[in-house]
Amino acid sequence: MLTKHTLFITALTALFGGIAAADTDVHFGFDSSQLSPSATQAIEQFASRALSSGQAIVLDGHADPTGAADYNVGLSLRRAEAVRDQLVKLGIDSDRIVIASFGEDALMGGSHAQERRVSLSLSNDSIASLIDDAFTSGGTSVTWEKPVTTAQLDEPITDAVATR
Repeated sequence: MLTKHTLFITALTALFGGIAAADTDVHFGFDSSQLSPSATQAIEQFASRALSSGQAIVLDGHADPTGAADYNVGLSLRRAEAVRDQLVKLGIDSDRIVIASFGEDALMGGSHAQERRVSLSLSNDSIASLIDDAFTSGGTSVTWEKPVTTAQLDEPITDAVATR
């Protein structure tokens, strides 16, 4: 059941559009893309909000700076894909999910454990805007499921056109 707080955040996001605060970060172990029980629980809570919103889901995958940069890009992508797969198991259409991979770029400045994360957020932004935001923030790749036309890139994501 949705709480009053969740309904309020959903209403504000719908009213003002754009990305709701990345209110969910899922953390991973060193060199791992396996979901922990606490990560699975956080994803379940996020999915309950996402199911009722109809908005695009943006997954930003990150890694700590240990190891080679190209390896960390792949690791952050595998982490985001693990979160995506769990969201799909929970009933979220995969074509609502956009994945941005940051590797070790866009560090928060915290401990290595804090950097090993996937940030989940909801958005009404167009794919073009999400792509711009990801690359402006240091992202190395953006993926989504369905091929789109140039015109669809600029449309708000209300009919679910994005994911890997």
